[in-house]
Amino acid sequence: MKSMALVALLACTSAALAADPFYVDSSTRPVLRDGDGVITVTSTPVDIFGDAPAPHGGSSGPPPGNGDIYNNVPGPYSAFPAGTGSIGIDDYVTAYNTVNGVHRLDAFGFVGGCTNVGGGIIDFNFFTGTIATPVFFNGFSVTLPQATSSFTITFNAGQTPGMDVPNAGIVNLVARAASGATPACTGRWFLTPTAPTVGSSDPGVGGASPGNVTFNHAMRMSVPEPATLGLLAIGGLLAIRRRRNA
Repeated sequence: MKSMALVALLACTSAALAADPFYVDSSTRPVLRDGDGVITVTSTPVDIFGDAPAPHGGSSGPPPGNGDIYNNVPGPYSAFPAGTGSIGIDDYVTAYNTVNGVHRLDAFGFVGGCTNVGGGIIDFNFFTGTIATPVFFNGFSVTLPQATSSFTITFNAGQTPGMDVPNAGIVNLVARAASGATPACTGRWFLTPTAPTVGSSDPGVGGASPGNVTFNHAMRMSVPEPATLGLLAIGGLLAIRRRRNA
């Protein structure tokens, strides 16, 4: 009887996961952390991670970078109560389109966090398609250095091929605990009524807030500035010339 009950439980769990169109199995994905040589995480404290939804008028996010292709981090902020699993879904349209339909990110910023510092993981999953029929595109997972803040995750040049995301898409953030870690990770991705300053978003997609007011989730995406791209290209040419001369 116990075996049958376990099988039934597993079947129900599998069915529930299959019913979630945004479910992505990230259990085998490498977890990135500040100072690992792949990413650098910087933060500006945001003191609105209480048990109740935060009032508007919180701190503003990090200053916009010159390479921003989407920016919606300026406050004020509000939030749903902290939860586990999916903590937010939102759409975005970057400020310009690339020929191949893909941006390679230099940095991703968001306002939010995870309560289980060191043992908690935030999955950042990017999709094309629609809310009803999303198609997984790419993703990465990060352990954050503190509970909640206005974070900027920078992909270190030369250490990683970068993070490719579609010109326009959907982002889903998931809070989960690392294997064997306790307590479970609960997280938040804060909302703002402010329209994006770079790019655009539909406030009615994934941004429904308590009180039936539509909001956008606070996030920022940046690519290398043109001057930086030029330096990277020159560096690549020099490396090729060295190999040829060798």
